[in-house]
Amino acid sequence: MLRGSLFFRRAAVLLLAALMAAPVVPAAGSCPEGPGGVSPRLTDNANDLIVPEGATYELYGCHTYANSIEILGTLMVKPYDGVNATSGTLVLKGKMI
Repeated sequence: MLRGSLFFRRAAVLLLAALMAAPVVPAAGSCPEGPGGVSPRLTDNANDLIVPEGATYELYGCHTYANSIEILGTLMVKPYDGVNATSGTLVLKGKMI
C-alpha cells in the first residue's frame, strides 16, 4: 500500500513538473472556432474533461470521466494549500486520454 502511494506521489510530481514547464496561456474571452465552425468549449462533467486550445483550467484531486479526457490548452494543478489534503495532486482517469 505504501509503495502504491509513493508511486502516485511521484507521478503527480512528474505531471506537475511537466505542466509547469509548458507555457501558460491565459484563457481567451471567446474560444477559436473548431472544425465545421463549432466553437470548442471547456467541459468538466461526469462524462468528459475537455480543455480547448487557448484555455487554462485548474484542477486538483482525483477525477474519473466516463468517456474522454482531451487537453489541448493548459491544465494547471492547484498548489498544495495546507487545508485540503488532495490539493497539489492530480489524478485523471478515463476511457480515452
